[in-house]
Formats: sequence, structure tokens, C-alpha cells
Amino acid sequence: METITLSSDVYQQLIVTLRELQDKVAELSDRKKFLAKEYVDSWEACRILKISRRTLERHRDDHKIPCFKMKRRVFYRLMDLEHYLFQQTDQFKIDLLHQ
Repeated sequence: METITLSSDVYQQLIVTLRELQDKVAELSDRKKFLAKEYVDSWEACRILKISRRTLERHRDDHKIPCFKMKRRVFYRLMDLEHYLFQQTDQFKIDLLHQ
């Protein structure tokens, strides 16, 4: 084993850099937890909207529900799903009024 000698200034800079790295890792971990609460996959979106997987795909292809893909998986923002539900409810009310 080889011994490496560092000056005090270099050692202090190394400690500061390690703390910054530790903070960045903690921030990214918190962001991942936040995104897990903010986004859902296709299966969960189908469950929330009470529609089939194929219907969800059709709405996605027709750009009625925005989504994004990451590593061949499709994710939906909860806010977009909620917006879609409100649109569907409003359309249903309008259809009832015109009958």
C-alpha cells in the first residue's frame, strides 16, 4: 500500500468537494421520490382513468393525454390525467344539456 500525503489546503478542498457531492446525491434522491409521486406509468394511469390499456394508447396517439417515454416505458403526469378527467366530465355535462 502506498501512502499519499496531502497538504492542508488540498485536503480541505477534497472535503468540500465530497460534501458538495453528498448534497447533490441527496438532492437527486429527493427529486426521484418527488417524480415518483408526480408521475405514473401506463398501468396506474389506466387504473386512475378506469379505461383499458388500448384506450389509453389511443388517447395518447390522438394527443388527448400528454406523456413521455423513458427507456421504453411511458409515463403520465398526474396533473395531465386530472385535467383529462375534468375535460371528459365537462363534455359529458354539455352533452346532457343538449339532449
